[in-house]
Amino acid sequence: MRVRSQTRRAFVLSALTWKIGEGFLSLHTVHPPDRTMPSTSTRTCGKLGYSSSYSSDSQGGGQDVFDRRAQKELAHRIRGVQREVLEEEWRRPPNADCSPEELVTEILTALWSSDDPLPDSGYLLLLRTATKQWRKQILKSIGAPTAGEVDWQRVSSALGAAIARPRNQFGLLVAGDEDDEEEMPYLLDFPFEPLDYDDGTAWLECQMRNKRTNELLVVTGWSLKRREDGPWLVDSITWHDLRDEFRPGVGQKEWMRVYR
Repeated sequence: MRVRSQTRRAFVLSALTWKIGEGFLSLHTVHPPDRTMPSTSTRTCGKLGYSSSYSSDSQGGGQDVFDRRAQKELAHRIRGVQREVLEEEWRRPPNADCSPEELVTEILTALWSSDDPLPDSGYLLLLRTATKQWRKQILKSIGAPTAGEVDWQRVSSALGAAIARPRNQFGLLVAGDEDDEEEMPYLLDFPFEPLDYDDGTAWLECQMRNKRTNELLVVTGWSLKRREDGPWLVDSITWHDLRDEFRPGVGQKEWMRVYR
């Protein structure tokens, strides 16, 4: 069953934002609120900013609803959750230590558990790990703007809704309301070593197999391009579907069934 953390959404999502610069997405913290705002206590921890608002008890001589110890504990917990989310996001690709197989695995795992660590962060990872050209194609596919100011949180939400549409071949990638987000229903198999062209590009095949029967469901091909600072990015993906209800997939030609 999919369960979203409302506490994490309230305290963390408002403090973190995604921006695009130098051709790729990066995670930033929102500037702390205006310190002059009434009834608002603002603190910072490193680059993390948060605010905790409270009201006064008019019957109690202006005493805070939360005593100082409880407010301090709440602020400590908020900082802890924010730090945990930032550390988890920064460990994710793109990074130079991530192999092509690890990159693909991270993307597909994130799409299945799309709300971990933040709502729709799995779809944001798909955008973060894309080249400019591939990201532009993704944005076009959902009717999102490809230039100017882009609300990446809204785009990622729209992308998730598009992938999860009923009777959509790509719905295999995302968990439904009754699915277990902790366990994907398919296995990832990399039958060959990545083909590195020694020019900053590579190609990798990834197969998706039914976890119970080992039946081959989908064969994907990932064209990768290395960013100047080292990490691999996705430049395009081909999707050949072998499930009877979807084969051979959009824009694909039928293969001999002996391929299974």
